[in-house]
Amino acid sequence: MKTFLLLLPMVLSTAFAAPQSKVISTKDLEKIETEVQSKLQSSLVDDKKKFFVNLLAGRELYQYRFYDKSKKYYQDAIKLNVKENKAEAYINLMAIALNDKDQAELKAGYEAAKKYFADNSKYKTQDIEYYLSAIEKSLSGKGEVPGFYGYFAEESNLIELIKNKEFEKGLSAINPDAIKQSQDSFNIIAYDTLNVAVNKKNVKELYCAPEYKKYPNAYTYSIILCGLLSDYLKQGKFDQKKLARAQTYFKEENQEKKYLLEAVEGIK
Repeated sequence: MKTFLLLLPMVLSTAFAAPQSKVISTKDLEKIETEVQSKLQSSLVDDKKKFFVNLLAGRELYQYRFYDKSKKYYQDAIKLNVKENKAEAYINLMAIALNDKDQAELKAGYEAAKKYFADNSKYKTQDIEYYLSAIEKSLSGKGEVPGFYGYFAEESNLIELIKNKEFEKGLSAINPDAIKQSQDSFNIIAYDTLNVAVNKKNVKELYCAPEYKKYPNAYTYSIILCGLLSDYLKQGKFDQKKLARAQTYFKEENQEKKYLLEAVEGIK
């Protein structure tokens, strides 16, 4: 089984170089938070899943520049007693303090991050080590903190995560900014599948869409699945003819990737 190197995204920075703003309405923000809270309050959700729900909510709201709300979800993710990689939460909390020019908060975040990475050295990449060093110098008045443009690298088996229906964990492990630039059809359709499986009709964009629009009838797994996802987002259900075509394709042509179809079929 091939193991993929999945990159957790963070372009963390000072205020002038903050993540590119995405515009959403107050109504959309309320909808995001309502759905997040609904997931968190479900009796079927264990702490591991709550961690990923909080992490993804923190990330999404960070990208929309709702830093106070993002901060809360990252803090809630950290509080959960799970053995998952919390690097993103610690680093982004420092980025928020930098954006707010809150030295006391930055120092507290730095001390917490330093302890976390001392206890969890496997998650401390060279980029993170450099970033922490820059913050330490800044706190002592010896330099500015550059933007953090590195990646958190976590070796994870994406195929197994999808097969095991660990969709939140799979989605949290993929860098959406890298997917925008990717030419790899597997990475693109895997991300789109996970994104729709987790966020349902709240997904605004399929990265597979440009290729699908060019070749809507292509008999390839990525185009076939993209068509199903596109119909779901537009109509709330799958076109039955397209679904039957997909089932035939994965039965006769590509059983190896049938787990992707099964993930798509499970989207309600």
